Amino acid sequence: MMLSDQAAALLEATELGLIQLGEVMRWVDGIVRAMDDPPEWITELYALSAEGALSFESAFRQYSTGTLSVRQQVQIILVAHEAGKLSLRSTLSKLFLQVVCPNDVSVVYEPLDEQLVDALVYWECHDDLDVFDEPLHDKLAEIFREYLSDADEVAAVLPWRLENNA
Repeated sequence: MMLSDQAAALLEATELGLIQLGEVMRWVDGIVRAMDDPPEWITELYALSAEGALSFESAFRQYSTGTLSVRQQVQIILVAHEAGKLSLRSTLSKLFLQVVCPNDVSVVYEPLDEQLVDALVYWECHDDLDVFDEPLHDKLAEIFREYLSDADEVAAVLPWRLENNA
């Protein structure tokens, strides 16, 4: 995953309320320490981190130009869920907003994304969103496993560890 894509993943996680800006600052610090000649935008972000959160956040948004697929956006939420950062209901709510009601209407869905949309719409139509019938629970578990089966690249950027991705 390119640095711009990693930045996009961190920005997405920040906007979803899954991580704080300080964790992004630590990511920038780690990049600067690990590379002999980091890209100029990383160096600028590193310098801005000392000035304060507001100027850092503005610049980070500007430099986070990577593009995330629907799969990667879903993986960010599922990695947070697997790490215990989100309850199942919170996970499904975030997924619903992200996948069923995306900000970008030109988004391209893969077959697995379509399965997730169908399951989320079915879930959202229930009277009690905390009650899951067994077929829905099994279907969601199957879909989640499929997304997490190749989430290592996304998980490596996030501050939590993905213990069981199979």
